[in-house]
Amino acid sequence: MSGISISNHGIRRSPAVHGALILPVLFGLLALLSARADLVDFGGGERLSGHIKAIDAKGRVTLQSELSKAPLVVRPEAVRSIRLDPSINDKLKVPDQEVQLINGDAIPCRVKSMDAEKIEVSTWFAGTLEIPRVYVSALHFGISKPKPILSAAQAVKGWSDSDSWKIDPETFSIISKNVGRISRKLDSPLPEQYIIRFNYTWKRMPNLRFYFAADRLEEGPNNRYILSVNNSGFEVKRQSAKGRIYTTLSLSPRHPTEAWPEGMDIELRIDRSLAEPLFLLFINGELIDRFSDAMKNPPSGPKMMLESSAGRGASNKIRNFEILEWSGDSSDRRKRGETEPGKDTVFDRQGEHFSGKAVDISNFEGRPVILFRHPHAKEPLRIPLDKAASLWFSKPENPEEIGPSRLVFGLVDNGLLHVSSCTMDERRAECVHPLLGKLSIKRRAVSTIKRTKKSEK
Repeated sequence: MSGISISNHGIRRSPAVHGALILPVLFGLLALLSARADLVDFGGGERLSGHIKAIDAKGRVTLQSELSKAPLVVRPEAVRSIRLDPSINDKLKVPDQEVQLINGDAIPCRVKSMDAEKIEVSTWFAGTLEIPRVYVSALHFGISKPKPILSAAQAVKGWSDSDSWKIDPETFSIISKNVGRISRKLDSPLPEQYIIRFNYTWKRMPNLRFYFAADRLEEGPNNRYILSVNNSGFEVKRQSAKGRIYTTLSLSPRHPTEAWPEGMDIELRIDRSLAEPLFLLFINGELIDRFSDAMKNPPSGPKMMLESSAGRGASNKIRNFEILEWSGDSSDRRKRGETEPGKDTVFDRQGEHFSGKAVDISNFEGRPVILFRHPHAKEPLRIPLDKAASLWFSKPENPEEIGPSRLVFGLVDNGLLHVSSCTMDERRAECVHPLLGKLSIKRRAVSTIKRTKKSEK
């Protein structure tokens, strides 16, 4: 296999690392290493942090670790996942535009121009790209980066002492060991618009309750929200200090072990600026429910709590917990909206849309605009990019064939790239993309590397 042989699932165990690394006692020293480092996960709780110096064409990872004077060479079949040091991008300014390709890839960029054949974009990590228009599903504009209220690195700090939960700062994880609770308090109450998101996995069966936006965590009626996940489904409910104590806001009977057996990326977006606070619930990128809280005095307190009802060898694992400010944009940009067959469609920032033909993108009176032909307009429309939300292109009658990809790069600014092969040194990743061909990407743009599901077979 060319490329990096890594996976999140079904790892075939084999001797992985040259030298004394195979000694189990060394893995006990990993907690002494800084969380601000590259991380190679071998699965089964075994992982190693340090600095990845290179990944060669056969997928072998060369890692400089505090456990060895000489670099360690890790065979690709032993690696479960790779996370690159997040600290080098703490002050990164993220582009507010994105190219979405027909294979689902997302390239953060600035759109420079477009004509009938190609779209030219500039990126900070791969330079200027000329992308054939037939490879593009959509262009997205005005994408705002949520401001962190509580980052993943901060979220593993400040929790109460608990005999039932443990904190793993190296993997940004909070893990239940038994039935019980763990809680913490934010520095200030939650804002009017915010996002809570985390990855949730379990052993044996899910059994978790997450309390948030609480003023108090004591027993008895309190003003707060509760997200529950168990083998029967999941529920979001409101608890009130007065009147009706519990009110179900969202309820789904979908069994997590069947619908999301490999785990759930849970994201709740809450907008309290409305008369009735709006909730959007996403799981693994899918909008599961849109609901509101019609009760008075919506909670916004700074306290939250995790409660596990899993014992007897079962456990819950919360990873990469984050709270962010939210702009209130409720659109799911990367899913094709209501479009007319055979026509391009523009969506503006207020959610209005119209269909026709996108001719080009160029400067007009000092502003970049989309030149758009509408069937009911005598003259082409000029739509400023700062007024547009998304431009979706008509689906071609004969779609381009997409070559195989073996790896998925997660980019630090929420981008996504599939590649068929890759080598990496301390500065750049040299890749082959199934649509765009050879790409030279700055290493610091890559946050995670995974293997595609097809390549795992």
